Amino acid sequence: MIFIHQDALISSDWHILHRNIYWFLPKPRGIISGVRNPKQLLYEEFLEAEEKTYQKILALIQQLVESRKIHQFIFLGDLVFGFNKPVSQKMPQ
Repeated sequence: MIFIHQDALISSDWHILHRNIYWFLPKPRGIISGVRNPKQLLYEEFLEAEEKTYQKILALIQQLVESRKIHQFIFLGDLVFGFNKPVSQKMPQ
């Protein structure tokens, strides 16, 4: 998650070099990393995929920072675990 609110760039845990993320979220991680079969990566393939993932995240953040005034970077940590509400409920504005 990467989000901009006013002059703040807000993000959560990217799970870089988190091997199990390929089993927990194979489709999204496969899209980001460019791998076709995320659950069956050899160690070397995993490291290459994670380098691509990191480079994509870094490029996006650089683009955002260069295109607008960002005065704060708020890193929220791991937001995937601990939510007990259904996805259909909206967060308050």
